Amino acid sequence: MLPTQVQLESNPCPICVKLYDQIILNGRGHLHNLPGEFTVVRCRSCSLMRTNPRPIPETIGFYYPDYYGPYK
Repeated sequence: MLPTQVQLESNPCPICVKLYDQIILNGRGHLHNLPGEFTVVRCRSCSLMRTNPRPIPETIGFYYPDYYGPYK
């Protein structure tokens, strides 16, 4: 279940500018034990893999708390 403070957006492949994706997997972020499930897709045209839908820039910070390793 997605937290209410996180909003998602669905975007086409940035290379092909198409929304012609194959779902590769659905998963959860276990690193910080935060809620939410994410879908990794592969573009059927160019094979680029990405998260889609993804959190919008204004809410993605929810998944990067102050104690996130690269911040240290």
